[in-house]
Amino acid sequence: MLTWNLWWRFGAWEQRQQAIIDTIGSSGADVVCLQEVWVDAGDDAAAIIARELGLYSVRTVPVGRGGVGFANAVLSRWPIDLIADEALPGRDGMPGHRRVIAGAVGSPWGPWPVASAHPDHRFDESATRPR
Repeated sequence: MLTWNLWWRFGAWEQRQQAIIDTIGSSGADVVCLQEVWVDAGDDAAAIIARELGLYSVRTVPVGRGGVGFANAVLSRWPIDLIADEALPGRDGMPGHRRVIAGAVGSPWGPWPVASAHPDHRFDESATRPR
C-alpha cells in the first residue's frame, strides 16, 4: 500500500508527473491512495496514472470551480467498488470542502476496505483533524 499527496498542479507538476508514475509503478504497491488529485472537465491525474500503469481507479467529486479542482482517489491492481465519497467535517463540525473516499478493493483474498482522506493540514486546524 502506498499513499501520495500529488500536490495538485502546484510547482513544476509537469516535470514531476512522469516521475510519480514511474515511482508508483516501481513500488509494487497493490493499492495506492492519492490526495490533491488534479481534475478538469476532460481528465484527471488519477485516471492518467491508472491508465499508464494498468490500474483501476475511483475518486471523489472534485472540489473547485468551473470543472477544475482537486480530489482524492484510490488506485488498485484489482477492481474497486466505490463505497462512499463524503465531505469531512470542518472547524464547526459541519461538512467542509475536504473529502474522504472509501472503496472495496476486490483482491484475490476477498474485499479489502480502503479509504483515502486529506484532512486540513494547517497548524491552527489540528482540532479539526480528529473529527
